[in-house]
This record gives sequence, structure tokens and C-alpha cells, in this order.
Amino acid sequence: MRSFKRLLLPFIAILTLMLLAGCSPKPPRQIYLDPHPSVGSARALPGMQVNLTVLDLRPQHYLMAIHTPGKEQAQLVTSANNVRKSIYQAVKKALSERDITVSDKAADTLKIEIMTLNNRTVQHPTDYIAIDQVTLKASFSSKHSQIVRQYTASRRNTGSFGVDMSEQQTQLNQTLNAVLTGILTDHKLLTQASL
Repeated sequence: MRSFKRLLLPFIAILTLMLLAGCSPKPPRQIYLDPHPSVGSARALPGMQVNLTVLDLRPQHYLMAIHTPGKEQAQLVTSANNVRKSIYQAVKKALSERDITVSDKAADTLKIEIMTLNNRTVQHPTDYIAIDQVTLKASFSSKHSQIVRQYTASRRNTGSFGVDMSEQQTQLNQTLNAVLTGILTDHKLLTQASL
């Protein structure tokens, strides 16, 4: 009788956890992209003007895909705001911190192409693994020269039980910030091309 109770207690505990996981609310289908890149100690370029363009060239326009082994389709999570506009506004603000004016009439052009911006998560019954991938291509064209560079960052994180959507949102924003900061502080991109 005692051995039966010893076997029954872990079974009841596992069953309770499974029921609680099944009753938990479904994660939201959208996350908010809010980039805040840093220009750090990049030197100011007073008087410089650029025509800023941001293009969204991603093949898929979702930010997150949650895959569950054994299920054919992934849960796709989109952005709660316009990805291209969010990046444009963040870059414009960061350029102004370097005393660079964004103007549609400027002769010099900074073009940022969003190549990859996503989070791929694999959800297992007791844990998950999430990988962010951000790739942006930046090109700066002036009457003197043109420079094209690609910037990439990725992050991997894990968690217990269900996917924490707010944590994944934070992680994806941090990965995007790292890439945008790389663009905005790359002295070869803006300073040498404008000479």
C-alpha cells in the first residue's frame, strides 16, 4: 500500500502541473517593437544632412514563431506597431543626437534595409529555447563615395514551462538595439563616406 502511494503522489503532481499549464491564458499574438539605440561616444557631425530611408525586406513579416514539436504549424506573433516606422524614428532620433539632420532634400543618403528580424522559439512541455536573429544592411551614399555594410546579432535564451512573451519582446528589442547601435557608431559608415 505504501509503495502504491509513493508512486501515486508524483503522478498526481505531474498531472496537476499539466492541468495548470493547460488552463493558463494563451500568450498575446503581438509584441511591441521599441528600439532605443545608443550613439555612445560617437563624434558629433554638426551641419551634416542625410536623407534617411528604411526598407523592410524580410521574407516573412512576423516577429516571432513558436514551434511545438509534434504540431505542424507554428504560432506566429506579429508586431503591435509598424516595424519600419519604429526603426526609422529610432534612427532619426539617434542621428539628431550626433547633430545630423534628417532631410528629404539632403544629397547624402543613409539607407537601412531590414533583412532579418525574428525570434524562433521551440516550446517543449517543460521548457523553451528562443533564438533572436537581426540582420540589417546599411548603405551610405554621398557624392564622394558609397559604403555598404551588413550588421548582424543573435541571442539565445531559455526558460521553464511556457514562453514568457514579455521577456522575448525585451530580448528582441535588445538584439535590435545592438545592431542599430553598431550602425550608428560605425565611424566608417557615416564619417569617412561624407569626407
